[in-house]
Amino acid sequence: MYGIDRRRLALLLLLPVLGIVAYIVGIVFVGSSEYRAAQEALERRDFRQARLHLEQYLEVRPGNLDARLLAAQTARRDGNFAASGQHLHIYAQQAGASTALDLEQRLLRVQQGELGEIDALQASIGAPPRSPRDFLIMEALVESSLLAVKQKSIPGSAVASNDADRATLLVDQWLQLRTGKIDKTQGFVWRGQLHESANDHAKARADYRQALELSPDSFQARMFLAVALFYPAPEEAAAHLQVLRARDPKNDHVRFSLATVQRNLGQLKEAGQLLDELLNAHPDNIQYLIERGYTALNAHQTDDAERFLRRALAVGPDAPDVHLALSGCLELAGKTAEAKYYHERGRQLDNEFKQKRNEMKGKKAAFGN
Repeated sequence: MYGIDRRRLALLLLLPVLGIVAYIVGIVFVGSSEYRAAQEALERRDFRQARLHLEQYLEVRPGNLDARLLAAQTARRDGNFAASGQHLHIYAQQAGASTALDLEQRLLRVQQGELGEIDALQASIGAPPRSPRDFLIMEALVESSLLAVKQKSIPGSAVASNDADRATLLVDQWLQLRTGKIDKTQGFVWRGQLHESANDHAKARADYRQALELSPDSFQARMFLAVALFYPAPEEAAAHLQVLRARDPKNDHVRFSLATVQRNLGQLKEAGQLLDELLNAHPDNIQYLIERGYTALNAHQTDDAERFLRRALAVGPDAPDVHLALSGCLELAGKTAEAKYYHERGRQLDNEFKQKRNEMKGKKAAFGN
């Protein structure tokens, strides 16, 4: 009996130790699997999924500096600049200054629209580009140049020839040097965006189709193609958006885009249902409210349309598009005097917005941005 009691006691004493060991092993396993999943997502350029896996990994391994820097880089590539900045701040606190940190900070600034360092970064790329560092810089410069081109292609803006030329050169290099399917797909998407900025929509659609043929699972390629087909082929656009919605039912951008196409196709019930779902989650989103108002207008529900548009006005009293949409609604409702007021106010706000935008661009140009 005494021997049995001793064995039981030893087992009882061992159980907490085994529990601790199992916990540690579990953490290591979970961390390793999340890191592997992040790397796999990066290989297919799924930055959103990679970012989520790296966030999970850093919850169990917060001191891993390589993972922290990779998380910052991935968030930047995903367009989540706030998260990238937070990771870089933590990395700087833990590791101090480094060449890798300096480069990532510069790339983040450039992608946020601070273009003062863009020429120096471009000059630092190898001739021809070969290293992973070179291609990371190329990618950031293409994205920042595309953003500048899109901003300056707005009516009334200066032509961004240098930005377009830079992006074209880099995209052409990318397509020549990056021969894998995923990278080729990205190159065609970028080139399509450049064609769109130049108002060559046929070439843009052709590039997006090439991208989708190379990578049928590419969210980006299918989304850009769907948006490019909104007006020339709304039925096809809706079909692509339905594919994306089936893959990611909670994606707000997909749902809103689909609702917009459905309204244009006269599928007002379906569009209204999608927009109501979005407004339940985001009741103060101006674009959702305006689109819901237009959907009600198309269904000849002027009272409902006015209600949605007045909600939008309460959220954005200085938004020109809200005033103009409400003006059209009131005109259809026979409230001509009020409709005239909102139309004139909308035009006034639109002119003020354009003037401020041009002043801001003038200031940026003066500072070399």
